[in-house]
Amino acid sequence: MEKIEEFEDALNQIKSFAKDSTENLDGYIERVAEGQVKLSGGMSLLAVKSHTFLSYLLGMVIVAAMKVGGRSIENHPVIDMLVENRAIFKKKKPAEEDTAKET
Repeated sequence: MEKIEEFEDALNQIKSFAKDSTENLDGYIERVAEGQVKLSGGMSLLAVKSHTFLSYLLGMVIVAAMKVGGRSIENHPVIDMLVENRAIFKKKKPAEEDTAKET
């Protein structure tokens, strides 16, 4: 029963993160479409956000599957990936604010 609760918690975290990220991406896509955000050469902020979001979701699914299977996530590389993705999300906030100020 405990594993089911852990899995449900992991799924709820994924749902919450997906909802928040989708809302953020939708808002950014809308600003790009309206011309409020200028995209230049190189990897755009939108591409970074999309890639990081997908990577984070994949990591959460792996963690959920491991927990359901009764496997330990301690010292698993996916945890490092999730931490790195969280750091990217935090670091991109100032870039988004700068972009918003430019428009």
